[in-house]
Amino acid sequence: MISGANLIIVGDSYEKSSVTGFYVMATKTGVFSPIIKYGVKSTQINSAISNSDGSIVAVGSSGDLLLNVKPLSKVDAVTFKISSTGVLQQVARATLKSTTRTWSAIDSGLLQGGKVSYSNKTEAAITKFSALNKPVWNVRYLSKSTTLVASGKNSWATFVSSGVIKGIPAWKPKVATPVLLELGKKGEVLTSYTLAAPAVAIGANNEIGTAVITDSGASFGLVLIN
Repeated sequence: MISGANLIIVGDSYEKSSVTGFYVMATKTGVFSPIIKYGVKSTQINSAISNSDGSIVAVGSSGDLLLNVKPLSKVDAVTFKISSTGVLQQVARATLKSTTRTWSAIDSGLLQGGKVSYSNKTEAAITKFSALNKPVWNVRYLSKSTTLVASGKNSWATFVSSGVIKGIPAWKPKVATPVLLELGKKGEVLTSYTLAAPAVAIGANNEIGTAVITDSGASFGLVLIN
C-alpha cells in the first residue's frame, strides 16, 4: 500500500511449521527498511489500511503472545495498530470459546470481515468498529468461506452462504451459495445479490459503486453495482 511517499508491504513469513506477520517499507528511491516481524509461531496478516499519519491498521489472526497479551483461544482474530516505522502499538483480539477466528479483510471506517470456525460449522463474521476493540455492530452468518468487505455509502460484505440470513426471509440455500450483502448503519441487510461464483476481491466508492471480482475456478467475473 502507498503511505505518503513510501510503499508499505505487510504479509506473512513462513519458516518450517511457523508463520509470522511482517512489515517492510520502501522509499521512492528504492531504499528498503529492515523487515520487522510480529509473533513467533502462529501470527498472520491478511489485510491492512493506511492512516493519514503514516501508521496502518492491519488484520489477521494470532495464537502468539503480542504486546504481553496472551491469546484468548487457540487462535484469535486480531487487529494491529502499527506505527509509520513498523512499531507494533496496539493489538485488539476477538475470540469465542472453543473456536478459531480470523479477520480476512478491512476497509475504511474499520469495517472488518472474517470467519469463526467451530468444531462443526463455520460462520462469516462482519463487524463495524468505531475504534480498535470498540464494535458498533456485529453480525455472523453460516458460511463455507471467510468474508470480504468494502466501505462505500453503506457497508458491503460477500461470502459463501450456507444458511439463513436475517433480513432475507426467502433465503434458504440448499447448497452453499455466494452472496453479496449491502448492510446499513446497524448491520441490517438493505439489499442482497446472488453471485455466480465466490468473490476474490471487492471494492466500493461513491463514483463507480461496488465492484466484485469472482473466480469460478475456470474464469474470472466482474460484478458492478451502481
